[in-house]
Amino acid sequence: MGGELARVGPDTRIMLAPPAGALPGRGEVQVRLTAGLAPPLEGVRRYMLAYPYGCFEQRLSKAIATGDAAAWTVLAGEIPAYLDRDGLLRYFPDEGMEGSEALTAYALSITAEAGLAVPEGPRQPGLGRDRQRIGGQ
Repeated sequence: MGGELARVGPDTRIMLAPPAGALPGRGEVQVRLTAGLAPPLEGVRRYMLAYPYGCFEQRLSKAIATGDAAAWTVLAGEIPAYLDRDGLLRYFPDEGMEGSEALTAYALSITAEAGLAVPEGPRQPGLGRDRQRIGGQ
């Protein structure tokens, strides 16, 4: 079984021949054309729209996976409540929790990749420091 990946246009020609040893009258050729190399993500979007969890990381992931700019705007406005004393994001807005370097790096990375602005604010100096440290904006 083989396959070929090709960019197609009006003048594209792909030569087909039965493989060596093929039985006459048996087999098939399947052709699939897509607009891009990435598979359709509608199933992922449906799953994320129904995603019931609510920590910072999960809300952020849901907003990005579903392209919900309004959800990001709400979450971005809540960032100060999620920051610990070092400027790291916490999973929940609980003053007793410590922030997470991994969560902060993830949030800065995925928002930069999605082109979402992280708002500046008086309680966010750590986010700026971490953004510089991990090579974000």
